[in-house]
Amino acid sequence: MCYEVTYESVAITVSKGTNYCYVTNLTNGTEYTFTVKSVDTSGNKSEGVTMKETPVAIDAGDTMKIELSAPEALSNTSTPVTAKITSASKIKKVVYKKNGSMNAAELIADSEAYEATKKEASDDSEWIFDADEKTTYTVAAIDESGREETAQIFINTIDKVPPAEVRNLTSYYSETGNFIELRWNDPAATADPYDSPFDHVVISYTIDGGTEVTTVPKTVAKGVCAAAINGIDATKECYLITVYTVDKLGNVSNGKLTRCYITNAINATFDNAAEKISGMTQSGTVKITGEAPNSEYDDVFFNIRKALNSLEAGIYVTIDFSESEGLVGLMVLASPAADDNTSLVGLILPRSVTRIYSKALNHCTSLVSVIFEDTESEWFRSVHDFGGYGESIGSMSATDVQANANILRSEPYSYYYFYNENYTAE
Repeated sequence: MCYEVTYESVAITVSKGTNYCYVTNLTNGTEYTFTVKSVDTSGNKSEGVTMKETPVAIDAGDTMKIELSAPEALSNTSTPVTAKITSASKIKKVVYKKNGSMNAAELIADSEAYEATKKEASDDSEWIFDADEKTTYTVAAIDESGREETAQIFINTIDKVPPAEVRNLTSYYSETGNFIELRWNDPAATADPYDSPFDHVVISYTIDGGTEVTTVPKTVAKGVCAAAINGIDATKECYLITVYTVDKLGNVSNGKLTRCYITNAINATFDNAAEKISGMTQSGTVKITGEAPNSEYDDVFFNIRKALNSLEAGIYVTIDFSESEGLVGLMVLASPAADDNTSLVGLILPRSVTRIYSKALNHCTSLVSVIFEDTESEWFRSVHDFGGYGESIGSMSATDVQANANILRSEPYSYYYFYNENYTAE
């Protein structure tokens, strides 16, 4: 359905829902007869309504003026815009649109433009609308004599962007105090006067991958950069803690995560082992279970190495592969030559391992032992290509192993060790 407006030999189609149209290029002082008919989807037209109007010339000196203003205070919702309009005739209509046309007739006829409202019902000189975005707004007005005018205003006081995240977030579990200590640096200050400044942080956490979110009651003000979570359940494995930054308007960031492991015995899979190792804040054993990758060159092992290298000094890790499935060999747990790995102190390997490459344990300067799960001597002899020599453990001499900066020591019916004389366990 639509409407048809006709005068003389001219026909104008007006879409459904629009209850007006503007006719231009008329001759002042000439009477025109206008007819408005409704048209259905089959093209049937109503009898129509007819009216006569005569356009009148407007005194060029009687121009319309629009002055736009908005408060300077920042907001993360909207801000009121006031349009003060002066004209020789009563204001008929005022519309606005984000980045709208500066052609008044075009903007007034724009179906996507919104109508402003009178500030006071009896006063047509001030109109208002709410701006909810940092952008340019175009306003158009028309009075009863046909005068039209436009004006624009740029609104820069809308701030819906949260502050940046905290920096250098760390967590540490105190076993004696039974609390988690958090430390961070506040986000860098912004120089933009229209960007609401950072105000405080809010902290929440979940436990062992659960969905129940606990929010720490106390917010932490700007500049404090530390907090404690008390009453830790020491029977749990990991607290996943999120620190959210909040600005003065209340905009909240997505949050920065830190994992704090409570126990020194951490269960992991090959998929999440690197993530769990990188979150360790105290020494312990990481037991990796599940199906091992098909290749010793898989990214899983590279990521485990990176996680070990990322730990702070004094955190020592034993990796237990004894219950993994399909682990055949080790290749890349060591660090590159220029970057010693000081955190790996022990490995526990399953019976499935048959290869330990020469570079697998190089530069693991704190390594104390490699323990094989099975102590049967026949199985030991089946571990071949040890250190890249193509020989089994049973036939490898201490001299060969010393070439890899380790001393091989064996005890009857016990374990095989790599012993580093420069390391003292604490």
